[in-house]
Amino acid sequence: CSSKCETELQAYTPTRVAARIVPSARCAPWGGLPDCRAIDWQQSSRDRTKRSSVPMPTLWLMEDQLSIELVRQLRPDRVLLVESRKHYAAWPFHKRRIVFQVSAIRHFAEELRAAGFGVHHFGLNRRPYLDSISAIRHVVRETGDSQFVVIAPSEHHCAEWINTIPETVGVDVRIIPNTLFLTNRDEFAAWARPLKRPVMEHFYRRMR
Repeated sequence: CSSKCETELQAYTPTRVAARIVPSARCAPWGGLPDCRAIDWQQSSRDRTKRSSVPMPTLWLMEDQLSIELVRQLRPDRVLLVESRKHYAAWPFHKRRIVFQVSAIRHFAEELRAAGFGVHHFGLNRRPYLDSISAIRHVVRETGDSQFVVIAPSEHHCAEWINTIPETVGVDVRIIPNTLFLTNRDEFAAWARPLKRPVMEHFYRRMR
């Protein structure tokens, strides 16, 4: 897969892309599964068959959230994976890093299919190519599901961009806590708030 990804990226030179961030009130943090009053998307596959008239939210994962254990815990009907040119062009990433991430996404898509999950995978080699916004619209047209669940992104600029999607595309985005880290932003803020000069080295030492 790595050589194939490398070939696809040969004609693609990353360039910096400026984005205007507009916060949206429709994309509110989602504190947990019980808060999703309209849709119980953790029910078993057998129960889903009986209540198939209710669409299940699509779980949209970023390139640093490829955890099969996490997907098994959440048990969505489908998972959205996008190889985003805009993401790779936004920062001067090394090509090997891009190849690594693209390869990881493609292997993860196959792992999800083997585990019985529905997968909507939009790769760099897709013709026509679809970016994240176009991919979301495609999923909505294909499934009739306009509700998406997102694990809280680890990068601030990504989180701010996701806040614009409900207004841009006209879908509902539910953000759930990211459990892939040992700590969360609230814990870090509680540690840093009383300090005059917080030093990350001290926080790392505390975590160790």
